[in-house]
Amino acid sequence: MNDFKFAFRQLLKNPGFTAVAVLTLALGIGANTAIFSVVNAVLLRPLPYPEPGQLVQLRADRPGSPSTFIGSATFVEVKAQSQSLARIAAYSGGDMTLTGAGLAERVVSGAVTADFFPLLGVQPAVGRNFTREEDTPNGPKAAILGHGLWQSRFGGDPDVLGRTITLNQQSYTVVGILPARFQYPERFQLWTPLALGETGGTFVKFGEGMMLLKAIARLKPGVTLQQAQAELQTIAQRIQPGGPTATPGGNPRPRGEGGEGVLTLVGLHEQVVGDVKGALLVLLGAVAFLLLIACANVANLLLARAAARQREMAVRVALGAGRLRVARQLLTESVLLSLAGGGLGLLLAFWGVQTLGQWSEASLPAMHGIGIDAWVLSFTLGVSVVTGLLFGLAPAFQVSRTDVNAALKQESRGDTGGHRHRLRHLLVVSEVALSLVLLIGAGLLIKSFSRLNEVDPGFRTEGVLTFQVTLTGEKSSPQKVNFIEQILERLRALPGVQAAAATDSLPLTDFNRITAVDVEGRPPIDLSRVHKPGEVTPVSRPTVTLDYFNAMGIPLRNGRAFTSQDARPAAGVVIVTEAFEKHHFPGQSAVGKRIRMRSSAEAPWQTVIGVVSDVRQGGLAKDVVPEVYSPELDDAGDALSFVIRVAAEPAHLISAVRATVAEVEPNQSLHNVMTMEQRLADTTTSRRLNTALLGSFAAVALLLAAVGIYGVMSYAVTQRRREIGVRMALGAQKSDVLGLLVGGGLRLALAGVVIGLVGALALTRYLSNLLYSVKATDPLTFLGVAVALTGVALLACWLPARRAARVDPMVALRTE
Repeated sequence: MNDFKFAFRQLLKNPGFTAVAVLTLALGIGANTAIFSVVNAVLLRPLPYPEPGQLVQLRADRPGSPSTFIGSATFVEVKAQSQSLARIAAYSGGDMTLTGAGLAERVVSGAVTADFFPLLGVQPAVGRNFTREEDTPNGPKAAILGHGLWQSRFGGDPDVLGRTITLNQQSYTVVGILPARFQYPERFQLWTPLALGETGGTFVKFGEGMMLLKAIARLKPGVTLQQAQAELQTIAQRIQPGGPTATPGGNPRPRGEGGEGVLTLVGLHEQVVGDVKGALLVLLGAVAFLLLIACANVANLLLARAAARQREMAVRVALGAGRLRVARQLLTESVLLSLAGGGLGLLLAFWGVQTLGQWSEASLPAMHGIGIDAWVLSFTLGVSVVTGLLFGLAPAFQVSRTDVNAALKQESRGDTGGHRHRLRHLLVVSEVALSLVLLIGAGLLIKSFSRLNEVDPGFRTEGVLTFQVTLTGEKSSPQKVNFIEQILERLRALPGVQAAAATDSLPLTDFNRITAVDVEGRPPIDLSRVHKPGEVTPVSRPTVTLDYFNAMGIPLRNGRAFTSQDARPAAGVVIVTEAFEKHHFPGQSAVGKRIRMRSSAEAPWQTVIGVVSDVRQGGLAKDVVPEVYSPELDDAGDALSFVIRVAAEPAHLISAVRATVAEVEPNQSLHNVMTMEQRLADTTTSRRLNTALLGSFAAVALLLAAVGIYGVMSYAVTQRRREIGVRMALGAQKSDVLGLLVGGGLRLALAGVVIGLVGALALTRYLSNLLYSVKATDPLTFLGVAVALTGVALLACWLPARRAARVDPMVALRTE
């Protein structure tokens, strides 16, 4: 306690030093705490279910194309034959319109098998799980509410249990309410039975009654993942290929080894965090580097302060204090300083965690919620203590090597120990090297993000408002077409609207129908013989209204656009993209050619009347998929998107758009109402967040490195004041003094740059998955960052050197 009391008084006696050191440490510890809170919530904590290590997910992996979807028929076979799995359940997601008890509301729903909640070990807080009878085709329609929907829609009324609600104009009975703590990676708001048939057929018909599902399972006690995987391979070999399985867009493809891919099992936690694990580990490494830089900075400050207290420590030793006792006192001061920095860093982390939670809500699968909990507090305390010991070792080491007699005889000539200079120089080199690695990583991400933003999406985003609807009830094709036309007619009448259109495959949305295409005059594709990826080029097949290309700003490259004559049934015309033309008709025009989409065995031949530019349907970072646009609304799905191009600010029309849809169908809900610019920005949110965070850490590291170099050079100028005076008295010019001091500092910086370049070459490869159109060893980025950091170091050296060059030699000599 005496050590702590004395250390506290020492820090109060030097408020300037204390403030700089505490703030430096707070930046490093706060950043580490904030990022660790995310890593803890996402990567370290197990899934919040009983025995989470036994939970696995089934995948159908193809070379270079892992998929979490498996065919419903395959699921039924695995469930019937597996002896290694205690339970297996399947689910799929979609939108439903909830009506009654207020305005129509679109909810994200999950259709699950009856084993889903028992498999996870989840029991509804109120009510019960689904029964086997409810999970059969034509069984009783039941629903389980998520806690959030129960609170927001029904005000937490427990009497909702047993009440009938209307989903997509069909009645469902509420049989349960999930506990508030229940979360699943899919953000479902309510749950209904999947109701698979014995062969995998479902009441939602796709192709020939099959669909793609996600499947999870629980291993039996004592069964390893490898054993279950071996059994799964045996089952897969028994499943005979043939018989169509549906893609997410509802188009048939071969099942079995060729269509299904290789069935694999992966831990559910690994599956949940797989997409973000790399980025989080990179950020955690970045803040660790930042903390090391902060430690080096504070260690240099303590070394300078220890040099000023050299006589004090020598007197302590001379009076009987052991060197370990003196070192303990210095370590106590450094730990106290670090704890103060940790406390301030924790306050910064609270703000950082709130900001990260808002930015990353849609992109991070935080099953527990991101926050400061006991583990994070323990981490902060541990980091603070270890950090204090880490940067406190340098001055303690310095004291242990001090010559007491020389220190007591020494008056005011300053620090003359060469080992002390070497230690400070080593710290500066380390700061520069670590900063360079961070700066190169940030530079690569910034360049990657810039390249991504330069990608042409294929349409004009400005002035476009979009919204989506999921049609309620069972609408016939004429009713669906009439609904679309009524909406579009009213939208075009709104003030400022230049064009309005509808489609079932809006760019940058999840829904996209995929098919294969035959070309007239060429052998038809035999899908049953397709066994390897790439043998058939997938083609997207959006259905659009006549003014779609005008509304989206998609330029026509060749031929003509759709006319009113093309919208009639069996008109037999389509428009294709440039990618389609290049692939199927290289070196010639696609206009006038006839193709057939393999959506069914009796698909008609259709004539290509135009070619439009390619559209990045899946996002800027995704490859362009060839597309065939059809004007036949009869073929459109129930999930529709509307596009409105306006002359003014699109967001001003949102209330008018809602009122317009309500006029046509009061119970029809709208969702994802946003501008196309916002929709495009949302697709790059995670990349933007990673770039902003790593860029911020690199900027702080650069600042700390510059301050560290400046501090060392300023201290060197102070210690060499008499030497500089002598040199100038003997005829040295200001330029000589500048060259001497700047050269010394620059050598340290260049040594750090060289070491940093080697480190960056070794570490930036871990950024490869986060980069777009930029190599992890991009030479221009490496060279540019190295030159920039050298320039900053040069400035940090030049400022104290310029001050030294202005020293009056008589004044400098007189001070001795």
